[in-house]
Amino acid sequence: MIKILKNKERKFLNFEQVLYTQLPYEKSENLEEILFEKSCEDLNITENLNYQMSYILEENLAHIFLTLSENIDFKCDDIFAQALLFSAYKSDENICFVHFDENITCACFYQNQIFKNYKIIPNFSLKKIANQDIQDSFENVVFGQGRLEILLQKYKIKHIVFINDKFNFSKFCKEKLNTHCSLLDKSTYPELLKNIQLQKSANFIKHSPSRLNLWQKSIFIFLISFMATLIPSFFKAYDAYKFNQEKELLQTSLSQLNLQEQNLSIAIVKKEKQVQENENLLNDYKDIFKNLNEHISFDSPLENIYQLSKLLQEYNVKINNLNIHSHKIYIQAEQSSTLEKLLSEIHLSPNFTLKKKEIKNKIYHIELELRQ
Repeated sequence: MIKILKNKERKFLNFEQVLYTQLPYEKSENLEEILFEKSCEDLNITENLNYQMSYILEENLAHIFLTLSENIDFKCDDIFAQALLFSAYKSDENICFVHFDENITCACFYQNQIFKNYKIIPNFSLKKIANQDIQDSFENVVFGQGRLEILLQKYKIKHIVFINDKFNFSKFCKEKLNTHCSLLDKSTYPELLKNIQLQKSANFIKHSPSRLNLWQKSIFIFLISFMATLIPSFFKAYDAYKFNQEKELLQTSLSQLNLQEQNLSIAIVKKEKQVQENENLLNDYKDIFKNLNEHISFDSPLENIYQLSKLLQEYNVKINNLNIHSHKIYIQAEQSSTLEKLLSEIHLSPNFTLKKKEIKNKIYHIELELRQ
């Protein structure tokens, strides 16, 4: 049988779509999980479920690339970070690839075709350069904030390759750094992508084996059987859960009704107490008017007596005894703030004269005289 090989569909994610970090590592069965968690922490990513990872390993150092899952076309066979394209660039030299774009410019460092690092050069995109003094911008990138000269020395770069160099940065570097410089057209990217040969982990697309081995099948069958035994228990547990929920709801409703009953009982007691107090007050005033009828003389000014009874009622004074003899009124009442207020008003009244006021055992003994 003749086996027909299908051409792989490959893509790369541009620099703006990928986050990069490098971390030391030790061999572990869970290496991929460890690298993912540590890189998310290093890059301050909190919602890591939205990200996919690829990585390549050096001795004790991992180069890690992260991108949002929405950037991945899972129909493709292979997807790489753009920084890894240059691994297919044939050269034995240590090379720095400087890629210019409208919104970002990156420098990728290789030693003998082995990826070492990549850096985003701040404030050096094509848009930024167009709005700055070009000479000052170049100086700042190479010798100032951009630290390009230091990085070139660190990785012992002998050759700089420029891509999309619209402002002739290559000429400046050749003169100032005395380094071999050349240009690379972006049209070569498809060929570079086609020839990438890297570790499987460098691929954002993870390929799973199409067949399960015997051990995996055994585990799979065991899990299916175990789940099948749990299904009846699950439904029983669900029925019990539903019953408990309904029971709890009924208990809550009953508790609310009991609370309402208690509040209603308290309100009834308060009302009954208030009614009793009103009845007692009414009886007191009945006694007052009874005394008035028994002791009042016909020559007493009835209008003044009527005014006194209104004051007693208004200030809600608790009367123990009241006697009227001719123009004199004798009152015994319990000591209270309302009685003090009543006496203050009587003192100012044109109808009465306060002749005497004594307190014995918290009982006021008051003598009033009706004015003629």
